[in-house]
Amino acid sequence: MSRKSTSDENGDPLDSKKNLGGFFNLTTTAKNKVQKKRKKKGLGEKYPKHVSTTTQLFVGWTSAVVSKSLLTPLERAKVVLQVSHLANYTGFTKPKGALSVLGRIVKDQGLIALYRGNMAMVYLTTSKMIASIGFYDKFKRRLMPAGDNKYSGVNSAWRRVAAAMLSGSITIALSYPFELFFTRITADMNGKGAKRLYSNTFDCFNLTQLEGGFRNCYKASSVAMASIIPSTMIMLPLYDILSNSNAQSSTEQEGNTTGSLIAKYISPRFLTGLITMQLLYPLDTIKRCMMVHGSRGYSSLDGGFFGTLRSINKANGIRGFYKGITIASIKMAPSIYIQLALYDWLKNQSLLKEKEPSLDIIEHTLKMSQGEREKVEA
Repeated sequence: MSRKSTSDENGDPLDSKKNLGGFFNLTTTAKNKVQKKRKKKGLGEKYPKHVSTTTQLFVGWTSAVVSKSLLTPLERAKVVLQVSHLANYTGFTKPKGALSVLGRIVKDQGLIALYRGNMAMVYLTTSKMIASIGFYDKFKRRLMPAGDNKYSGVNSAWRRVAAAMLSGSITIALSYPFELFFTRITADMNGKGAKRLYSNTFDCFNLTQLEGGFRNCYKASSVAMASIIPSTMIMLPLYDILSNSNAQSSTEQEGNTTGSLIAKYISPRFLTGLITMQLLYPLDTIKRCMMVHGSRGYSSLDGGFFGTLRSINKANGIRGFYKGITIASIKMAPSIYIQLALYDWLKNQSLLKEKEPSLDIIEHTLKMSQGEREKVEA
């Protein structure tokens, strides 16, 4: 009879699998081998490296900034398409699409101009991360004092939504000016030889507050605040549904790192973000137009929110509210993947998890006989 069937007769099948070695006890055996070597050298036991909060925050910030920066050209093309009907400076012609915008930027402003406004994006990402980390968990602990597991159903849902809305409001209060600066800087399509509307982020801040005081830096912030409610109401339950539906496929692909990453993290985040963005995209277009109206190089609008709505409809019809939505959808998947993949790589480089046994020890363990493995584990 085979070795496996003999073992199965004497005890539990799982115990027999463990005794056979291979995949089922390779890690344990290798770690024991490492501990024995360390003991002989008088080094003591090997413990996982302590996770540094500062290092973890730095890794998260770096991955977010890099992913946003790499896709700045696409975000710039989106913004230009959204506000192009308001531009009134000399030599500007309305672009036909995202490729037209990117080509014109390279031709008239140079290749480096594709990343114009990137520093404002860095400040925006940093302020959002600080606010979300600093306030969401605090609000969640206040609203769920007994712990996440103690609440379920509607009772859990409204508490999480309330925490997200409160932290979102504070996040907008801290980060909104940088979003306005990014919009105004990236919307500048002045050609060769023409003076830039804003030379950098701080120049944009100075000119913006000179136009109407510091409160001018929060122009159209009411639209951003109002969008928190539908955004949160859509995102949280939708993310939960998609995460649960992907849990099984994530488990099935556990052996495949890339497949597991996509199934567990990227798919739910991408689909949630994509659906929410497409439902609320008209609000984003209205907000961008209100950010630039009356500023350098852009026409003034009367009537606030509804006046902006009418101007967009008059210039481009219903399609005007969805200008740039294609490129916004395209850039979402690589943005999430780059951020998660870079975060995982930086986390490993920062030694935030226990080192795996060296290859020579693993190879030696594989070559060991069953008797030798049993002696090591004994």
